[in-house]
Amino acid sequence: TPYDVSAYVFLEPSMILATAYSVTLHLSRTLNALLSEVHINRLVKKDVHMGAMTYVKYLRLEAATKALTGSEKTIHEIGEAVGYADTNYFCRIFKTAYGMTPTEYRTKYSRMNNENKIV
Repeated sequence: TPYDVSAYVFLEPSMILATAYSVTLHLSRTLNALLSEVHINRLVKKDVHMGAMTYVKYLRLEAATKALTGSEKTIHEIGEAVGYADTNYFCRIFKTAYGMTPTEYRTKYSRMNNENKIV
């Protein structure tokens, strides 16, 4: 597998996903060695009240928002860092979730953070 999950055998599936969200995940390949995909989804949903892939998307987008306002990395670099190899797909997913592109988000919230700093 592209990511060794053997060290996570005793963690809840939601913790595994929270640790490995930036890796391109294929649940059937990555975690099936531990549990069935249906069982993983059931456990994650019980723990975080959303399906496994929805949770992964949530984690990725949350990490992206932090990187957008806290770094000078390009949109492409941020998308890749959180697990989206295709920048266009990352931008579409981001816009669907936040109602604005990553660039618009960065501009809006970086400006707000700069205005709120005490000099």
